[in-house]
Amino acid sequence: MSIKSIIETIKPFLSKKIVIPTIIVLCLIGFQQLKSILESQMLAKMRMAPVEVTVGEVIEDSITTSTSSSGRVVACKIVNVVSRVNGWLQQKYFKEGAFVKKGQLLYKIEPNEYQNAVNQAAASVRESQAQLVNYEKSLRRAKELVKQDFVSKSYYDDALAQRDATKALLDVNKANLAQAKLNLSYTNIYSPIDGKVGDILITEGNLVNTSSGTLVRILSVDPIYVSFTMKSEDYLSYLKSYAQSNKNLDKLSFIVPQIIMSDGTIYDENGEIDFVDNEVDESSGTITLRATFSNKKRLLVPGDFVTVKTTSKYKQKVALLPQDAVIESTSGSFVYVIDKDNKAQLKQFQKGGQYKGYWIVIDGLNIGDKFISNNLQKLKPGSKVKIIDNKKEDGKE
Repeated sequence: MSIKSIIETIKPFLSKKIVIPTIIVLCLIGFQQLKSILESQMLAKMRMAPVEVTVGEVIEDSITTSTSSSGRVVACKIVNVVSRVNGWLQQKYFKEGAFVKKGQLLYKIEPNEYQNAVNQAAASVRESQAQLVNYEKSLRRAKELVKQDFVSKSYYDDALAQRDATKALLDVNKANLAQAKLNLSYTNIYSPIDGKVGDILITEGNLVNTSSGTLVRILSVDPIYVSFTMKSEDYLSYLKSYAQSNKNLDKLSFIVPQIIMSDGTIYDENGEIDFVDNEVDESSGTITLRATFSNKKRLLVPGDFVTVKTTSKYKQKVALLPQDAVIESTSGSFVYVIDKDNKAQLKQFQKGGQYKGYWIVIDGLNIGDKFISNNLQKLKPGSKVKIIDNKKEDGKE
């Protein structure tokens, strides 16, 4: 409805005193409506206008892959020292928290009972040996008498049986003596490894046996393990760089591990990868690796957490994409590309690690593929775009 028609409609109801103000109000209303219409038209034209963008390309470069992850220090060897015989724990020969050597005496269990068993077994062996000597002589005499037909063949058989039985008894007694000596040796408990002892869990004066549990725990400290995880795509990147080097894939030296301590300092020696798990964890998408480090200064303590930085030994040719051109969402990583109708469309790709402001492209984009590199906030799928020549835009020829 126009302003004139509105005035004609309400004219019979208006007095002369209010006609002019009413007309003014209606004019203002009409002006506001006109302004809104013009603004809507301008916005519509702006929406229809193509967005000016610049275009980049996925590039190729030879890089050294590098990643970081949290790791845990683990002792290479962990020994729970236990008693292998029953007896009173008579004495200990170390200090809690001390470093011990392999073969060092740790504990003594009261040995008297086991020494007596050794003596008894040794006496049985000597008795059997004496009997065997006697029965050997009897067997030789019986053999001569049988030849001369002075005794029956059964007499010889009895002598042979006695000799063999005594010989078997001697073997049993020798085995008993060996076992008795072994049990006696168990009364001295030695450290099976070089390492550091922890708290004493059972003190001297207690009766111990095979069911008593751990007396003390020993952890090796040099060398030492550091266990850590790596994203499966990062590990794949390491494998690719190694495969491109044409080296022996059975070796694990293509990954160089380095430790960053909790205070931010770098550990002074690199490690060596000695284990890679045989599967990727389905829940986390990571694979577990383990590195061995020298620990002569005892700076790495079992159970401590550190940062593990890994670097590939060989360079790898990869596709790189600027990080500021990537749009992240819960569905994955995307870039805007231009379709045949000069419209912006989202394309998903799979990214790997980072490298100097770039993402390593694993899948979805190839070297030389073009993407929109600016004005991303103005775009939506289907937006018309206009490619601006960077050189002209900068005023360069």
